[in-house]
Amino acid sequence: MAEPDLDAAVQDDEPKQDNEGEIEPESELDAEVARYVGLLRLGAPGALAATKALLQRPLGDDLDAAFAAMQELSARHFASEEGQEGMAAFAEKRPPSWVRPT
Repeated sequence: MAEPDLDAAVQDDEPKQDNEGEIEPESELDAEVARYVGLLRLGAPGALAATKALLQRPLGDDLDAAFAAMQELSARHFASEEGQEGMAAFAEKRPPSWVRPT
């Protein structure tokens, strides 16, 4: 798999859609999947794991509490060593340390 294009990933992080709101044709599916995998590879491993765990839990009836928990989780990960490395890599326009060449 090719190294993800950091500039393209930052500028183009949404699925491409036509005017009818449908995903690109099947002929472009492999390229779109590869693009998403490239974007996921740029994500901090600890933050991705925490996000997956968060998405598997029910929100419950108290949305204010759920959003507060998400905000605290996000703040904790941004303040972590991993989060600092991710922000530094973004600012310096380089891959973060956890991205391995393919």
